[in-house]
Amino acid sequence: MTIKGEVTQEDIKRGCARSSSNCPITRSLARIFAANSYISVGTRTMVIDRKVEYLPSKFRVFIRKFDDDQPVKPFKYTFTTVHDYELKEVK
Repeated sequence: MTIKGEVTQEDIKRGCARSSSNCPITRSLARIFAANSYISVGTRTMVIDRKVEYLPSKFRVFIRKFDDDQPVKPFKYTFTTVHDYELKEVK
């Protein structure tokens, strides 16, 4: 399944460093996946509804910089998952 999204300036502003459940990427993914989805983003993998996915390299670089309090910018992303998920309806 292909996932497309964006980490916004608001995600960066409201996200917390070293927080797998409230980092900017997790906040961004929460807008895409179903409302009751469990999302946790680590430094190498992410867990979505108890299914492990490898973290795209763009995410790993962003997390390293964000966690080290280095400047980061909003970005758009596309990645392919191994598993299928329920997504929010696009209006």
